Amino acid sequence: MVWIKYFLKKMIYKKHIFVCTNLRDKQKNRECCSAKNSDLIRLELVKLIKKNKSNTTIRSNKSGCLNLCEFGPVLVIYPIGIWYIKVEIKDVKEIFEKSILNNNIIDRLIPKSNILREVNRLRSN
Repeated sequence: MVWIKYFLKKMIYKKHIFVCTNLRDKQKNRECCSAKNSDLIRLELVKLIKKNKSNTTIRSNKSGCLNLCEFGPVLVIYPIGIWYIKVEIKDVKEIFEKSILNNNIIDRLIPKSNILREVNRLRSN
């Protein structure tokens, strides 16, 4: 546990949000977060970070595929490790205020524990 305390002290940003903005070729016959407005979700997060004057402590970045495409848009908040699925623009302010600023979880956006099995089931059809 000592290394965790060391690591947290050395972090450049206190929070780092990764929003999947992966754009998949339509011929791949799979969904992608980019087609579900994930770029707009990330931009809204960036606006809230700047408005809150938190751009020196919180960072939002585009991410490649987070492998939950069927449940996208997907984002992850580190270092806490909160994963959110099916995120919509209307959720962004709540995510920012509750999860990013106050470390609270929004239950309706949390993936179920069997989500990877569900992803595999959907992809095998």
